[in-house]
Amino acid sequence: MGSPLSSIGEHLKTEVDLIIERGNRIPALEIKAGRTVNRSFFRGLDLLEEKVTARIEGYEFERYLVYGGDSRHRRRNTQILPWSGVAGKRWA
Repeated sequence: MGSPLSSIGEHLKTEVDLIIERGNRIPALEIKAGRTVNRSFFRGLDLLEEKVTARIEGYEFERYLVYGGDSRHRRRNTQILPWSGVAGKRWA
């Protein structure tokens, strides 16, 4: 069976920096250089989640924002990680 994302790939046309498929999970990462999180950082994740959840059933879409700041937190259903937090994160 092929990737669920490959079946709708051309229809996505949404820019997110990294998408990892792990079983029924789809972690999507948006990576920004800014040290302060702002609303525009979520735009790509919002569009991708909307498109993926409308076309693929049975998959858990996970949202991550990697940024140049120092703190880990959650906002808008998104796990926000500093760049230093990416190396220790288990994606499997």
